[in-house]
Amino acid sequence: MPEAYAELYLYFGLCPQDGRGEGRFDPNAESVWERRRYFGAIENIERYLGRDWGVRIGGIDPLARSEVDAKLLINHAMVNIPRSRGLVTPVDAMHWSVRFWRKIRFDGATPDQRGAILQEMQRSGHQPYTREQLRRDGYSDHKFFLSRNQEIWEKALVSSS
Repeated sequence: MPEAYAELYLYFGLCPQDGRGEGRFDPNAESVWERRRYFGAIENIERYLGRDWGVRIGGIDPLARSEVDAKLLINHAMVNIPRSRGLVTPVDAMHWSVRFWRKIRFDGATPDQRGAILQEMQRSGHQPYTREQLRRDGYSDHKFFLSRNQEIWEKALVSSS
C-alpha cells in the first residue's frame, strides 16, 4: 500500500517546451522514451524556474503569485514540517509550452494532519493572491479578502487518501 501524503498546490505554470514533444506526461510510464521525456520536462521546468522571464503563472487564485513566493513557502515548509519538499509535476506539452504544477509535498501526512499543516503554512505570513484584489473598489470589504484567504489555503491542500 502506498504511503499517505498531502500536496499543497502553489500555482499552475507554463514554460517553453524546448523540444519535449506534444502530449501528456505520465510519471508511471514504462517506456524508456516516455520516462526520458517526463524527467527531461522536469529538468526543463527547473531550468526556467531560475529565470525571471521563463515561467508564466496562471490558474484561478493561485496560492503563490511568483516563483519567489513559492520558494519562500517551500523553505518555510522544509524548516517547520518534517518530510516536506518542493515539487514540480509536468502535466503536458502543447503549443510550444510545457504546463506544470508547482507544489509542496508532505510525505507521510494523514488526513487528520490537514489542519496542522494548514496552520503551520499560514504561520509563514504569506497572503494568497486573489483575482478580486485587482478589482478592489469602494464596494469591496477587507473581511471578504480575509475569509477568501482561508478558502484558498484549504482548496490548495489535497490529500492522497
